[in-house]
Amino acid sequence: MYLRGLDGYLQSSGTLMADLAPHFWGDARLGFLKEKIYRLLYSVHAMRDKDNRLLVHIRQLDDEIECWRLSVPVDFRPALSVSPETLIGTPDTRTPHLTRYFHLLLEYWYLMIFVHTTVRRYDAHTVIGDGSHDLHSVIHSSYDLSLEAGRSTLRCLRVFIKTLSEEDLWFLIFYTTNAAISLFLNIIIHPEEADGQLDLELLISAANTIRIMKPRAAVTGEGTRIQQHSEFIMWLVWLGSCAITKSRDMGL
Repeated sequence: MYLRGLDGYLQSSGTLMADLAPHFWGDARLGFLKEKIYRLLYSVHAMRDKDNRLLVHIRQLDDEIECWRLSVPVDFRPALSVSPETLIGTPDTRTPHLTRYFHLLLEYWYLMIFVHTTVRRYDAHTVIGDGSHDLHSVIHSSYDLSLEAGRSTLRCLRVFIKTLSEEDLWFLIFYTTNAAISLFLNIIIHPEEADGQLDLELLISAANTIRIMKPRAAVTGEGTRIQQHSEFIMWLVWLGSCAITKSRDMGL
């Protein structure tokens, strides 16, 4: 499952196999988790749940994601906070192993964003009494988890592009766009936060990185679609910049 026997297979199959990735994105347990996340957080039935049920489901799903993460062998196990410096493999790390590790990282961050961003639907201002402080701590913990997953995705984008194959182009753009929207929402909701400017810089870097991605010659119109995604993220940058500027002008 985690390609421990892959090196020998590739070496015995000739040089033509060297650039192939003989595995799928994610794994079966992640597919099951995605279905459960949709059912508990995004389905029509879930939208009718009371706020306390939302928090219970977020906690439950977070625990299940963590159980999955801990079940992954250490050399493939994803982490929440990753930088390009810590992402680079050792010189003897095989490309198929890095590819598999990067796939799992992106899937893990995506699920963390997908689960914990939903906490923004919770109206914490309606809670009063002794439990309000603890509840706000829980909610902000979810904010922090989703934001760090988004930041890690954007920080490491250039490394992913250099390592993954051109067939992974749209997977990367999908995960990047999801992370960008997560950071953008936080900037719009909390434009006064100190991290806002740093998040804008991450968004700008991501937009520029996508813009210079090389389209595949055999895919008609791919270059145009790549540019559209880059422009979309730059549009988020512009809106976020306006929110931060307005917040400063109002002295918030």
